[in-house]
Amino acid sequence: FRAGEHGKPEIAEPSSAARLRFNLSHTEGLVACAVAVDAGVGVDVERARERRRLMDIARRYFSAQEVAALECTAPERQTERFYEYWTLKESYVKARGLGLSVPLKRFSFDLDGIERPSIRFSEGFGDFPDRWRFELYRPTPSSVMAVALAGTPGELPRPRAGDARQWLL
Repeated sequence: FRAGEHGKPEIAEPSSAARLRFNLSHTEGLVACAVAVDAGVGVDVERARERRRLMDIARRYFSAQEVAALECTAPERQTERFYEYWTLKESYVKARGLGLSVPLKRFSFDLDGIERPSIRFSEGFGDFPDRWRFELYRPTPSSVMAVALAGTPGELPRPRAGDARQWLL
């Protein structure tokens, strides 16, 4: 293994395994590992705990569109929706391999009324929504997991796990 340009671990040897991309995440009692071939991949898993200041965190790190959507979310669903946004954002920046050097407010996720999450970027951001696929999972009743997969527009990779628990160690 070696650290990539921004510290993301990658496979160095054997050279035959260089096409494999992977990402890890953990939270209390859970570990997630996503693996892809020739595609950027990121994963984040979090326990969806109620915290008093979730909206303060959202206002600091989320886009204006995400904050507005979160404020319109029913109170009993707000905590889970917050963690959906958070894990999606983390999975994206981890897939890019740039860590938190990517400004979280400069991209937004749409979650309402669509089959799967979609991403939008601020003008001049330097990425394209049609090269990304995102999935949300509930590996346990109290956790949220997001996976980001990068690919060629029109040829996005599809996750093979029918049950997110297959992805957890």
